[in-house]
Amino acid sequence: MAKLAVSSVGFKNVEDMVSFHTETRVALELGVNLCEEDLEVLHQSGVQVLSVHVPCPKRTSLPNFASRDDSIVAASRDIFLESCQTALKFGCEIVVLHPGYCMDDLMPTESGERERSLQRVVGSANVVVDRAYVLNKEYKLRFATMLGNIRGLVEDIRTLDVKLACENLNPKYFYMVQTSEEIRALASMDGVNLCLDLGHLWISSLVHGFDYCKAVEEVLMTGKVVEIHASNNNSAIGRYQDSHDHLYNGAIDYQEVVEILRRFDHENFVFTVEVKDDPRSDLTFLEKIDFPAT
Repeated sequence: MAKLAVSSVGFKNVEDMVSFHTETRVALELGVNLCEEDLEVLHQSGVQVLSVHVPCPKRTSLPNFASRDDSIVAASRDIFLESCQTALKFGCEIVVLHPGYCMDDLMPTESGERERSLQRVVGSANVVVDRAYVLNKEYKLRFATMLGNIRGLVEDIRTLDVKLACENLNPKYFYMVQTSEEIRALASMDGVNLCLDLGHLWISSLVHGFDYCKAVEEVLMTGKVVEIHASNNNSAIGRYQDSHDHLYNGAIDYQEVVEILRRFDHENFVFTVEVKDDPRSDLTFLEKIDFPAT
């Protein structure tokens, strides 16, 4: 049965997070929006934490293990290992990682800066790829590089009591791990677990033309999913937006998703509501659709 959590990105400040946890006793995922001072407040308050999203504490850049620049890979490793220490401090195991981008540089953490970077490179802040993107030679070479660097990362954390959970991303330019085949390639590696992002997968299914529910099942069948990120969006063919809306507000049918999850209720994963607003109404929605969680 799944363990229920909410992401810190849905709150305006740490005081709201502490108040929410006191009220609901629902655990947190520590997201990329928390500085050292925020983390100390949360630690002192005794909130329950089930996972950490890299980078945590907040840093200017996201790691990039698809880079061919050894200095960027080294910097990425440092960012990841720092987040592992945060997880250990809060007594949780799962460390969620965006594993790589089809570029040599680090990726800016702040979404506005990411959009400005895309604008500079490709002329638009919201470039969605086509099906050919994941099949081109450069992408495949980067993917192989990423797998090799992730393999080294697994060795780095072998003595730590943490679980690496690689997250699938949405189909934007530079972004990697967009299809169920790519997700399963990561899952086939020893020491690599998965964070299945349902909102990202929905957008990818529209762009790459695969069956969404079948892909959810295929990823769950790997037995490597330790966390699920849940949000919704109103993406449709020709209209794509990774808006992280409330679960009840978008194109994804969460009643159908829950029916799939019930068939995997023997799996011990964290189900994290990752919406960019107060998640209380999402918890009420999950109760209404009889979501199987503790």
